[in-house]
Amino acid sequence: MSTGLGLATDGYYGAGGGATDSDVPEIAAVSPTPGVAPGEPGGFPNVRRDAEVMPVELLVSDDDSGIAYVSITLRVYGDDATYGTEHVVYRDAEFKSPFRESSTSGTVQELAFEIVRTGGWAGRYLEFSVDAIDAAGNKTSVMYIYELPAGVTEIDDEDVDEGDELIETIDHVARALDRLPQQHRGEDDE
Repeated sequence: MSTGLGLATDGYYGAGGGATDSDVPEIAAVSPTPGVAPGEPGGFPNVRRDAEVMPVELLVSDDDSGIAYVSITLRVYGDDATYGTEHVVYRDAEFKSPFRESSTSGTVQELAFEIVRTGGWAGRYLEFSVDAIDAAGNKTSVMYIYELPAGVTEIDDEDVDEGDELIETIDHVARALDRLPQQHRGEDDE
């Protein structure tokens, strides 16, 4: 099925072919907020295991002619073997591996993306690049950078409770070992 968009002289589809829409699509980061440190309001959680599974939510909209094309790529930086490698997240109206568990919803005028990575986010910094072209051929591009926590920087109450129980058990065993030599000395004296 043809979209009615032809290749324009500038390399983008639909531009110049009698289109009256000159407004570019809008792209917005919904959650978390780019550039906000982990643990700060709007940023990724400060606990690494929680941050790794938090989705990145983006919104692409064009009220005039509608969205014709969206491409989302990701570069990962930090303590990861794939440092700086570009990963295609979404292209040709589908999520690519390892982002297949992601979802999109909406209409031709507004698409909401909820992006997750199978196995969780890797690295320390996520650089998302989003390109959107509307049905009139107008293109916009944005880049968002997110920071993930380096490791577990905050301890849950559950972890503290388990740690307290472990310390109590170790103390109990240490007291028992302290008594053991005394019991043996008492037996030797008899």
